[in-house]
This record gives sequence, C-alpha cells and structure tokens, in this order.
Amino acid sequence: MDRNVDMNNILMSIISAFNIYINTGETIDTISKGRALKIRHINTGEYYYCVKLEKPNNEYSLDNWREIIRHPADKNFLWPIDIINVLDKSSMKICYYLVYPFVVIPSTVPLESIMSNDNMIGLEKPKVKNLVCNLCTSFYSFYSKGNQHQEDKKDSLYNSEFNHYLYVAWNEKNILIDSNDNLYMTFNNIMNSVERDYTTGQPYIKADKYTGDLSEYYDPYIFANKGDYTVQSELYALATMIFKLLIGKYPYEGGIMDGASRSSQTEKKHWYNTYLSHPVFIFDNNDKRNAIGDFKHEQIYTDRWNSLTPKLRNLFENVFKENNIMRRNDTVNAYSPRIWLNALNQFDFKLKQGE
Repeated sequence: MDRNVDMNNILMSIISAFNIYINTGETIDTISKGRALKIRHINTGEYYYCVKLEKPNNEYSLDNWREIIRHPADKNFLWPIDIINVLDKSSMKICYYLVYPFVVIPSTVPLESIMSNDNMIGLEKPKVKNLVCNLCTSFYSFYSKGNQHQEDKKDSLYNSEFNHYLYVAWNEKNILIDSNDNLYMTFNNIMNSVERDYTTGQPYIKADKYTGDLSEYYDPYIFANKGDYTVQSELYALATMIFKLLIGKYPYEGGIMDGASRSSQTEKKHWYNTYLSHPVFIFDNNDKRNAIGDFKHEQIYTDRWNSLTPKLRNLFENVFKENNIMRRNDTVNAYSPRIWLNALNQFDFKLKQGE
C-alpha cells in the first residue's frame, strides 16, 4: 500500500480483503445514479463509483447483497461489483455503499422518450421489433442467471426460467436505449428484498418490503390488496411493456381514462389511482366498459391489435383480463420472455442464439 495514502480515506470491502479503495474526494455524473462518489482501487489503480444504500442494513441484509454481487445477471443490467463500509463522520456510524464499475456504453436515452411518442412505437416499426427482442432476450437471461438457487428449478409455465431475481424497477425512466436499440437496465436496491418460497421455489417480495412507485407497470392486485410482489407481478409488468411497444396504449388505458390528465403531480396520482382501480382490458370482447375504437384517433390501436396473430392476442387477453390480474381464477396466466418471443416469431422476433 502507498505510504502517502491518508488512512482516513481508505475504504474497505466487506466481500474481499483484496478490494481496498481510496476516496478521491471527487463526485461524477453516472448513467443512472446521478452524482456519485469516485473511488480508486488501491491494488489495481482502476476507478469506480459508489452509491449509498439508503436503508439501514442488518447482517442478514448484507448477506443478501453479497449473494447478489457474487451472481451478476445479464450484461445489460448495470450491476454492482462490491460493497464498502464508510464511516459517516457526522453521526459516527458505519454506512454501506454499493460499488459500480465505469461502464462505457454509447449515448443513451430513457425508454420513456420512445414510449411517449406515438410516432415511434407500434409493431410496424422496425425499431420496435429490435426493442421487444432485446427486452425479452435480456430478461430471459436475467431471470435465468440469478442462479444461486438453480437446484430449485420447477418445470412449470414460468418457474423454469426463474431462479432468483426479480427486476421490480419497472419504469420507463429506468431502462435506457442506445442508438443500436440495445437496452440497459438500471439496478434497483429493492432487489435485495427478494426471498424464496421454499414450497414452490418462487421468488417474491413481502408486501411490507415492496416499495414500488405507482406506474402503469404496478400490479393492480397489489394496489387493491397490498399483497406480495410475485412472479406474476413481474411478468405482468413485462407483458405491459411489450403491449405498449406493439400497440401504443397501456392495457387499461381505455374509455374509463378519457379526459384524465397527468400535467401535475396531483393529477398524475389521480390518473394512476383510476388506472389501477379499473383493470378492464381495452380489448376484452366480453367487457366493453373500457373499450376503445369508437373514435377516429383510436383506429391505429385497433388496427395494430387486429394485425396480431390469434395466438398473440390470446396471450395478452389471458394476462390482462380482470379476473386473471386480480387472482380470481384457480389458474394464473403469466408468460415468460421466451413464450412471448415464440409467439412473436411471425414478425421475425428472434431469441438470440445461445440464450
């Protein structure tokens, strides 16, 4: 170790004795975490940045973080590589920070910039084909590589691809796109709250630990019942994102939402409350309360819907029907990334070789 290093600036890893860092005293702009502290690895000279864990962490929680870091997911997920402890000199308490590598990626924009522009989405757009394919491929790999519990795989509709991880951070601001339509998913600290049901083998987050923000991807069942965040919640969010990219509407953004504004925070909260309280699929043939298609400007959405294959329409209907999403049926319909890609083959959506 360099004798000129001020020992007060030394930051120790709680995972590896080899990983010792020095606080450079600088902050930098990061891809997804805003301003963050820049640190340097004493043994390698490489630079990293670190982000404080917002919630207090007991030893059990830190053990979970160690497992997450030791089992990185798909390369498209901006994943931490270490944990360090830092003495907060004002409170004289130990705080913990996640350490991230500097990732060199092309210039990116949030998915929100695409989703908010109806001229850029729809299944007829080549860019959408790329985005849906990359979304499903990345999440297939993500779900499969959380493999610290690989021996617990179950042979069922979606469990076979779920080993441990749930993304949870379903928000169009959290997913970044580069000029080649590659996706980069920002890491969300709530992933640390994932547990496993030892009866079914499924990952889930207990209701009292789930702190997701209201959005179009928020599970209506959790909104109504304050239930656990489950695999169905995760795959509902994935299906919603695919549907929005292909059709240009969210699955419950129908007649009930006509005239609802989101121009202020108060209006936005009311919009989400209304949306999540009325999970009636806009293309439900048996329930027209939230239907679209009566107005000229809605024709493009119905045309896109009608151009889908019967198989693909059936998958969406199975997921988004009110009785399914509110868990009123004995059988739960929720589909993995591979199932969506298999259904999209007619439109030349392909799962990458080797995935």
